[in-house]
Amino acid sequence: MSRYLCLTIEESDLENEFKHLAELVSEIPNNFLMHRDFQSRNIMIKEAKFYFIDFQGARFGPPTYDLASFLIDPYVGVSQQLQAELLEGYFDEIKFQIKASREEFINWYWLTALCRNLQILAAFVFLSQVKKKPFFAQFIKPALRQLCHTLDHVDSHKFKRLRFIVTEQARSFLQS
Repeated sequence: MSRYLCLTIEESDLENEFKHLAELVSEIPNNFLMHRDFQSRNIMIKEAKFYFIDFQGARFGPPTYDLASFLIDPYVGVSQQLQAELLEGYFDEIKFQIKASREEFINWYWLTALCRNLQILAAFVFLSQVKKKPFFAQFIKPALRQLCHTLDHVDSHKFKRLRFIVTEQARSFLQS
């Protein structure tokens, strides 16, 4: 990914931050069934009924992961305002099933959104560059823009190097 985005990244630069992210996410309750790829291309509508596909990777995990997958889906480009409204609405619907304040839940959301966003970005670069499927290249910039937005909502002291790489080094890629 670093070559494609023309970034200077040493693996060790991000290793500690990724470990810390994994630790933070592992502290979120993981007793919710999650699809793990809950995005628009895995939701089919037939005769006014919804069908979910590609769920072979489903397992228990954080209550915010599928929500993040859906809201930051680069195939759709949900506006930041609508993302915020849906996040609030989701919390209002689920608050009696979880033991978390609104603030804590929203923090969980942004941490899992960060994980999902990194996965999405890596997948699009891999599919377009390694697998030579150019269709996916068009979603790299939207995923990178979303990553910038996601990082704006995560504690800035926890992911300094990642934030620098994404906001400073990737800026030229986004402007090209």
